[in-house]
Amino acid sequence: MGPAAAPTGAIDTSSAGSLFAEPLDRIGKAIAAATGVDELALAAQGIRFMARDLLDQGVGARQVTHLISRLNDGVAARMLHIAAVVRHLDLTQACWLAFGSQGRCEQTMVTDQDNGLIFESERPSRERERWLELARGVNEGLSACGYAPCGGQVMAGNPACCLTVAEWCDRFGGWIEHGAPHDLMEACIYFDLRPVAGRLQLARPLKELVTRQPGSVPRFLKQMADNALRDEVPLSWLGAIETHKLAGRSLFDLKHHGTMPFVDAARLYALAFGIEHTDTRRRLRAVAQRLKVPDHESEAWVRGFEYLQLLRLQTQAASGTQDRETANVIDVGSLNDIDRRMLKESLRVARRLQQRMQLDYGR
Repeated sequence: MGPAAAPTGAIDTSSAGSLFAEPLDRIGKAIAAATGVDELALAAQGIRFMARDLLDQGVGARQVTHLISRLNDGVAARMLHIAAVVRHLDLTQACWLAFGSQGRCEQTMVTDQDNGLIFESERPSRERERWLELARGVNEGLSACGYAPCGGQVMAGNPACCLTVAEWCDRFGGWIEHGAPHDLMEACIYFDLRPVAGRLQLARPLKELVTRQPGSVPRFLKQMADNALRDEVPLSWLGAIETHKLAGRSLFDLKHHGTMPFVDAARLYALAFGIEHTDTRRRLRAVAQRLKVPDHESEAWVRGFEYLQLLRLQTQAASGTQDRETANVIDVGSLNDIDRRMLKESLRVARRLQQRMQLDYGR
């Protein structure tokens, strides 16, 4: 039997610095002791309050998003445990997966669900329904805790996301082989995967496939690059930030036009080079080594991404909204001169990264 995450939602705080240890320990204990959705919802709210406090203390984006993600893992693990006990299901036969920003450990305060379930069975058609019932219960519980349902139905309660290992591998392999537009969109979410709870070893074949197979299919990498380059970094030819004008305000989406170019580039090169890391920062550093990029250039990639992540977190904390459509939108005119300059420089770095992708895969 492979290793399993703590099914109760217990969270390891041993590696946290002194600044993080107390809130982590307090919220972690609340999650581990929770017996139902109401208590987990309070803990989830506490995660968001903790994130705001850490930002006020000057903690960096990487640490904050990592802590948010790990605590959210704890909520999901505890919800899964509670739901499994009620349904008399053995979690050594299943593994809860995180995709997208949670899979990258880069969740912010406003996030939705991107998850899946692996279950082990010699008769999947007969047993799938009971695992789907479990998954739907967890999805509903997470929704009640403030984690919005995924608009694209990337959730374990969707039959397409509740599969055996072989079924998951067939699905992933099909996307790589065919590379249809929908397949590329799916790969951008699902290939940032991480096992969260249950029997973690069940996810190993999926991780190995994602690490090994894409690099041997140049056509798929070219299609992924073309897909990523459709959204150019919004800088004018004079280097000005292109914004959306509304009611006299100059609005800019920090997620779709800011951090996503970094995330997409890091994922593409990681798939090309067989880099197993899922988080963007480690991917960028590993990619820089493979491409023999000068240290000052690779450091600019990381700093640019982390600044945009920090600005996203600060924007979410200031607005207090949980609306995913507006939570990452900032009025550029409201920024001070330093932040406006740093935003512009970060976008210039993202544009240079896209230009590198164009040279490597645009032909």
